[in-house]
Amino acid sequence: MGLGDIDGTTKSGGFLEYETQRFSTRLELPQCVDGCHDGLYGETEVMYNGAFDAFSKRVFFAVGPSIAFGEDAYNSTFFKVSVAQSAASGISQHDLGGASFLTGYTPRRSCR
Repeated sequence: MGLGDIDGTTKSGGFLEYETQRFSTRLELPQCVDGCHDGLYGETEVMYNGAFDAFSKRVFFAVGPSIAFGEDAYNSTFFKVSVAQSAASGISQHDLGGASFLTGYTPRRSCR
């Protein structure tokens, strides 16, 4: 479509996670260190954890909001559409800059 390929990269980083009986939170910060971009990005979530019995099984669940964010170097690699790319593909020109790019609501479940 005229947008160009994105080369592979290597990333390094870490995460912090904290849990209580009812809540958990997580922050992950990987840094792309070689390849097509060198941008920092991250993901964070806050989850409510619960359980209930259904059909003689214990069902565990977690639900909560999440957000992913990145600095300009990272976001430009995946979300920027330049003037030339716009002309070649017909997709509108776009530059996200450094900002959040994904928000969501995450459900999880498991049975025992």
